[in-house]
Amino acid sequence: MPDIDLGITLANLGKLLALDGDPRAEAVLTEAVELLTAAGPSAGAHLAEARGNLAAYHQLHGDPDVARSIYRELAAEAAPSAVMLRNFAALEQENGHSPSRRMLFELAHDARPQAGGEPDDPDVTFRTLIEQASEEDRLGNAARALELALQAAEVAGARPRPSPLRAAVALVATARYGLEVPDEHLDAALSAAADDPETTPELLRSLRTGMGQRCRRQGRLARALAYARAAAAHLTPETATEDQLTTFDLLALVHHSLGERERAEQLYRAVIARRHQLADPNRVAMTDSLFSLGMLCLETGRSGEAAALLREQFDIEDAHLAEVFAASSEVQRLAYARTLLGRLDTFVVVLLSATGLEPGAELLELLANAVLRRKAVVAEAVARDRAMLSNGPEPRIAAVATELRAVRHELRRLTLDGDSLRPNAGRRVQDLRARQGRLEMLLADRLSHTGAGTGPNPDPGGTRAALPTWQAVTAALPPGTALIEYYRAEMGDEAAVLSLVFTPGSPPRLFAHDTAGALDEGVRRWRELLRHQDAGERALGLELHRVLIQRIDAALTGVHRLLISPDGSLNLLPFAALPSPDGSRLLDTFEIGFLTTGRDLLRGRYGPRPAPPVVFADIDYGSGGTALDGGPFAPLPETGAEGRWIADHIGAELHTGPDASASRLRTVRSPLILHLATHGYALAEPLRPAGTRRPGAGPGPDSPSGPPPDPTGTPDPTGAPDPTGTPDAARTPGPAVDPLLCTGLALAGANTFLAGQEPADSLGTGILTASDVYDLDLLGTELVVLSACVTGLGSYHPGEGVFGLRRTFEIAGARSVLVSVWDVPSEPTVQLMCEFYRALRRGASRTAALRRAQQAVRRRFPEPVAWAPFALFGDPAPLPW
Repeated sequence: MPDIDLGITLANLGKLLALDGDPRAEAVLTEAVELLTAAGPSAGAHLAEARGNLAAYHQLHGDPDVARSIYRELAAEAAPSAVMLRNFAALEQENGHSPSRRMLFELAHDARPQAGGEPDDPDVTFRTLIEQASEEDRLGNAARALELALQAAEVAGARPRPSPLRAAVALVATARYGLEVPDEHLDAALSAAADDPETTPELLRSLRTGMGQRCRRQGRLARALAYARAAAAHLTPETATEDQLTTFDLLALVHHSLGERERAEQLYRAVIARRHQLADPNRVAMTDSLFSLGMLCLETGRSGEAAALLREQFDIEDAHLAEVFAASSEVQRLAYARTLLGRLDTFVVVLLSATGLEPGAELLELLANAVLRRKAVVAEAVARDRAMLSNGPEPRIAAVATELRAVRHELRRLTLDGDSLRPNAGRRVQDLRARQGRLEMLLADRLSHTGAGTGPNPDPGGTRAALPTWQAVTAALPPGTALIEYYRAEMGDEAAVLSLVFTPGSPPRLFAHDTAGALDEGVRRWRELLRHQDAGERALGLELHRVLIQRIDAALTGVHRLLISPDGSLNLLPFAALPSPDGSRLLDTFEIGFLTTGRDLLRGRYGPRPAPPVVFADIDYGSGGTALDGGPFAPLPETGAEGRWIADHIGAELHTGPDASASRLRTVRSPLILHLATHGYALAEPLRPAGTRRPGAGPGPDSPSGPPPDPTGTPDPTGAPDPTGTPDAARTPGPAVDPLLCTGLALAGANTFLAGQEPADSLGTGILTASDVYDLDLLGTELVVLSACVTGLGSYHPGEGVFGLRRTFEIAGARSVLVSVWDVPSEPTVQLMCEFYRALRRGASRTAALRRAQQAVRRRFPEPVAWAPFALFGDPAPLPW
């Protein structure tokens, strides 16, 4: 018998022995693996199955560590089967690695069947979908949880013989995750499940708990309490399993919400004590319990006890954040980060109610550290993954990254070419997005096993830096500098804007500013008045100055530089132009720089030694063909002088005309400075060729950013809306649109592409979207200057800031980015750029150089519309020429 046939026979025998728990299975399967390995590539699928069965045997009857090692090798080397991935997921769950389990379940969707072609067991599929939905809900991804629960309902409904239990499980799950289901339908399903012989007391408890959780989320506390009490009958928290503790979590929360604090506290403490006893408690549930008890202690005036509980909660949460991010897609990371921000918002609400703006040193330290660790954590994680890929990843990681890049490119092509608008294209886009998410999960998992991990403030070199603290941030502040960390906290139906102010050698100070709604409206109106040079801007600007700056005056003694970490609409505010009561502007008092988060001050330098600077200017937007009616992007001949002057003064490589293309830009590697002088845009829909736009989609490609304002005093004659993203719904991408495809820059050939012609291969589409910037290699780049309109705009995401060009240039590696927050006039912009580089070459810091440039432009063009739109985000230090 040939080795391959003998190997297959032994593999089948070993599988049967393993199913029976026969100890001979290990030897038989080991011999099968040896024979199939020797048989070569033709036995690949059978070899993978034999190794998977050997791992499954160790998982159930042998050494789980051996099982995990085999599973991980299979996942890295081959295309594993769905069965193997689900077995691996079960092992990860047993060891408390739930995020890894979630990833494995997701990868099973794309996996091949076993070599024998055995169909999936519907019961296994149903159970897997319900478990996946529960995991997604715990980690904040309610939309995906509902999607999975609905799939489970379809599987249950397709059974030849109806199962009341499965029908009830699916119905309760879909109701918990947001589907509107009448109470009578749920009660009937629960009653039918109770009579089903398959229903165990434990399953019935789980169903009642799910019903109670739904009612509590809806605010129907009496009904929630009834379900919780029925579910907890005959159980005690002191002896409960981890699953049973979820019932007591619910019971405690309902008592707390009803104002029955003593009973709630008893239950919280019992649940926490039991989770401490369990070898591997659910981390999410443990942080929930600690946080809830901490809030109760804060409400009842026990600040010290609250601080101790919250410190433990935040420590576990920080560790779990790293674990979740190590096996998640960007969408999943965003959902989990938003869940943590929601908890932080609750802390702020209770803290302010209990202590006002004087919370005491311990609680203020917890708040300051939490804000520093929660803002923009997803952007940081994506940037870290990107940096690690730049360091020559091993082949198995590079293969995933290559496939992920191909999927992203196909999604961009479908979107920008208009294919996604054609009939039946939606399914293709949906499948590609799902594949993209699973590849992102797999890539994060593989990168997390290379040594650097994926928690906040990592070091791509392979070691994890300490978690950021307010002490570390203040120590990193240059003398005379204040960090203003604004934070938008949701407070029920309203949101409030707070700030933490950090100065060298001093503890943080907490301030309250205004409701977010009032500030959003004030920022929107003031921007409009500034852009149209309306004399009424001063009165509104003074009010914004009073609310945002004067309110923190006491913390700014001896300060000459402000580093501002904005939130919400403050990302769009030209702080430098804020008027003061004495007639000056904020620019006259302070150097002003911006940070995505104060954590940016702790970023180390890594990457290659930067290459010489690169400048793109005087771009030929019609390269490669003839644009219709001249095209939407008018020539910018004045950028030719700008580009030549800058290139001469900083020793840069200059690209102009048709050579200033997206294809050329992709060949640039880690320049010290990247300067792009061109048109920018920020829209509600991606720019597409003529004839492929969705009807009624808002501003079209014929006016991508509107005409620039006239600095001499004439208002914009078109009355074009301000493309700010947050306050202007016409410019805000909808939930089905990738916001990174709606902002971008025009490069060579852009008009040719938008006219519906085929650009030359050397040009690409001529449109560099924010999403395309992901593919640039800027690790080690000190400064990116976007000398263009609206490059600081995009779509706001709570806690993560603006999704647009700035975000992706920072993710690609740039340490600082100069952007604009409205349409910029040409002549003042050219002058500003030249003055900016002149100051940099003389050794000025980046913030000081921008201030000097703005002051120089202001002497010639006094109106803020000419000099105020530019903002520097990132490292404020002088350039390391």
